[in-house]
Amino acid sequence: MTDSLSFTNVRWEADIVRRAQAEGTVASHWFADYFLFNKDLLPALPPFAVGRLTWDNWLLYEAKRREIPLIDASRVVLAIHQNHNYSYDKRLTRGGWNWEHPEVKANLALAGGQEHTRGIHDSDFVLGAVGVWPAWGREHLARRLHRQPFRPLQRTVRTLVAFACIHAALGAYRAFSRLRTLWHRL
Repeated sequence: MTDSLSFTNVRWEADIVRRAQAEGTVASHWFADYFLFNKDLLPALPPFAVGRLTWDNWLLYEAKRREIPLIDASRVVLAIHQNHNYSYDKRLTRGGWNWEHPEVKANLALAGGQEHTRGIHDSDFVLGAVGVWPAWGREHLARRLHRQPFRPLQRTVRTLVAFACIHAALGAYRAFSRLRTLWHRL
């Protein structure tokens, strides 16, 4: 968007949403713009350069490390991120994606390296139009397999075994009920 917004227009919010849906692009799963949590849930933020790479991904990592469930709300929250230039700092010629920039390098060091970052696809749950569901989508499962190749498999096998046992027990109960009904008719 290069033109000015008129906030005196009563439809300015609807206009922005319409333009974002028509002209916008969905960013990578590494971009996280909204965080909701109790202020006592996470420790004080290290002295990151907020707005540069890695600080938000470390925040997701820290939540996962503390076993705090992450909920991906990207299906129901329309996050509109304003594009802007970085003309104030010539070292950011590629926008905020310059991994060689001193602030970005400092952020990565404060985070403890790339292995201490997470993205939206590392979420445990997904918020949809009808509630919160386990994050079993293709992207979420692929991230789990990438991070911990055997742990999600173990969880998935346990879930499938539990489902199969419940299904078998229900089937056996139904069969027994039918057999009992036939026995009483004799």
